[in-house]
Amino acid sequence: MVDGILISPSPVISLIFSILLLGTPKVFAAVSASSTTLPVTISSSSLKTALKTSSSTIRPDSILAQPDTGYALPAPPKISTDETLTIFEADEVDYSSPVIHMKGNIVIHQSTRTIKADQLWINQKTNIGTSKGFLIIKDSGSAISGNPGKYDFATETGTLIHASAGYGYWRVHGATATLKPGQKAVYQDADFTSCNVYPNPDYHFHSSHLLVVPNKYLLGYNTTFCLGKTPLFYMPFFYKSLVPKNKQNGTFHITSDPGYDYRNGYFLKNMAEEDWSKTFQTKEFLDYYSNEGVGMGGEIDHHESKNQRGSLYFYTIHENPPKTVGGNLISSGLQRWGVYGDEYDQLTSSLSFQARIQAQSDQNFNNDYARSNLYPVANQLINSSALVYRQAKYFARVSYSRVDNAYNPNGVNGGGFQTYSESAPRFDFQTVPLRFKHDPLINTFSAFEDNTTQQGQPFLQHSAGINWQGSNVYRMGCGVNFTPTLQYSSAYYSKTNPLSPYATNPTAISSNVFINNYSASGDLRLPTIVGDVDVIQSMTGRSKLNGFGLDSSAPDHGIQSEMATLEDVYTFSPASMLRITSGYNEQQVTNQPIPLNQRIQPIAENLTYVTSSGINITQSNTYQFDGGEQSFQLNLMKGQEKGTHFGISAGYAPIVPGVSPQTYTVNTDFGWAPASSTWHVFLITRSQTVTNAGVGQMQSFALYDKELTVVKLWHDFIGTAQFLFRPGNVKQVSFNVTLRLPAGGPPTSKAQQQQTDWESEWYPERQRPMTRL
Repeated sequence: MVDGILISPSPVISLIFSILLLGTPKVFAAVSASSTTLPVTISSSSLKTALKTSSSTIRPDSILAQPDTGYALPAPPKISTDETLTIFEADEVDYSSPVIHMKGNIVIHQSTRTIKADQLWINQKTNIGTSKGFLIIKDSGSAISGNPGKYDFATETGTLIHASAGYGYWRVHGATATLKPGQKAVYQDADFTSCNVYPNPDYHFHSSHLLVVPNKYLLGYNTTFCLGKTPLFYMPFFYKSLVPKNKQNGTFHITSDPGYDYRNGYFLKNMAEEDWSKTFQTKEFLDYYSNEGVGMGGEIDHHESKNQRGSLYFYTIHENPPKTVGGNLISSGLQRWGVYGDEYDQLTSSLSFQARIQAQSDQNFNNDYARSNLYPVANQLINSSALVYRQAKYFARVSYSRVDNAYNPNGVNGGGFQTYSESAPRFDFQTVPLRFKHDPLINTFSAFEDNTTQQGQPFLQHSAGINWQGSNVYRMGCGVNFTPTLQYSSAYYSKTNPLSPYATNPTAISSNVFINNYSASGDLRLPTIVGDVDVIQSMTGRSKLNGFGLDSSAPDHGIQSEMATLEDVYTFSPASMLRITSGYNEQQVTNQPIPLNQRIQPIAENLTYVTSSGINITQSNTYQFDGGEQSFQLNLMKGQEKGTHFGISAGYAPIVPGVSPQTYTVNTDFGWAPASSTWHVFLITRSQTVTNAGVGQMQSFALYDKELTVVKLWHDFIGTAQFLFRPGNVKQVSFNVTLRLPAGGPPTSKAQQQQTDWESEWYPERQRPMTRL
């Protein structure tokens, strides 16, 4: 026994020091050897005495009662609120100086952390441990290793050289790692990846400076994405959530899309997509085109709820100087750009804001560059914003709107845009349907005030108006319903052209005028064996300027429209319906008689039908009384659009007899995407033929639009090969690779769980059974 410490004379000794270090008033030490030894408690002074009086290094034959071959992270010891318990285990301990020297299989348990090393010197004055060789620091959310390293047991901070770390799915390697309070770690010159291929991952990121907060996020600066050793995409900042998946669905995607476009040449399109949270996402674009140069842009999306949502997309490219290939101008030398966005915010329970942004340099910008617009060629741009105030019985709206139309469509890049109309501002007011006592009608009131400029109108028009509409449904028994509707509106215009070509002096500009409009209609619905039949009679009248009587001196006698309509709707099932409608124009115009064949409206037929086998059929047809069948369209679809499916549509366009030929179209849409396969194939074709006299005399046939997409799923990637051939000399071949990084939190698959044994990965030799002295 040495100063209160029991040492068993047995040749096999297991020594465990349980020391309360780092400025605490007491130190607990547990000594375990043979069955004859018992744990004892010693004071700090007695431990110092033992260290001073000991003249040799204790070399036990074994330090553990049972070998520790799994290196599992032990449960943290229970400690009091005012003491920190630190447990040391080692093959050899030399305490002959103020610096404790430990050698061989060192394991130190401190609070929630476990520290492992092969050689470690701990300065009792500074509480700093310095390793020779590896130093591993583990906790519940990460594991960090360095060779060599320093660790401050008091502040739980330190520095590791040639650092390696693991965070859930993520591996990190850095030249240095600095451990910060709160389990944060800062890496310099860091490579990191979520790929489970080791030691040469398929992809990785490189950052000059990387901050990691376990179970929260990692943030890299000056980050480059590399496929193998090839750099593909640069990001000034890289953010990835490490929050567990059940709390946050954050992901990070990188897409690299090489290919060839007839106009733009060879290209490489790169996109980085971040899910900062469940409701906020961003995208960055960085593209290179061999003919056009470098394009860049981004997108911001948020969707807090149905009452808080919006997005903003922007893209710009300064094309290379003009040049011609094959007689076609493929570069303009101009700055081309596009900005698109929308926003809706519920500011209060009654007040909301909405806006739409649409702006671009030219008509064809979307066709050449934009990624998020459904319409390749923009013939019109619409911008608007509004504040809407809602109450239980009414709403009010203050708005701005502007419409720009494309001009010079045959110019360079499709020409530009010019303002067609602008309303700034406009005020609208409308009530909900209101029912008054003893009033047989349900009433709706509305009003507006507007300030408008319009192309071809050489003045600013101030206008205001009111409107009333009354309607009701009268049930007459046996399923018969009658719905009358009455409407009156009155509008003031500071300057205007009359609103009808049949008005008195239709070309004159009038100032400070009132115009009143009256309309009435009745809808009689009759249930029959062929469906619900609606018989509708409607009329709209216009007053003379600044008066209430009809404009009887005009050619139309002030009756702007008068129509009888017949409509039949037959319902097969909730998802299947047949609708047939036509009408008769009863308007009388003295200076322009309307012939009978123009009074009878086209017969329009629409069919929607879903078979028991899941085939969705839609069909439409239009027949003109004196012109025959005007158009026909048939669509059949089986399966889901994003899965295995087949669709075909066929039809022909409207025809003017003896003037234009008839155009037939046939489109097919095929997709093969079984859930059990990693291969998906999608094929779309569009063709047309032109004939003057039916199918037997076709003049031309063109398979003008062809799209083939092949998708391969593997590892963390989605690979896509796409071949596009479209009108307008569009010929494009592209190969798209999308990287989908996992969400935060611990791995769930067996393969990913194995990679969290970071210690065995960094030091494979530690998997072998320990050799005892």
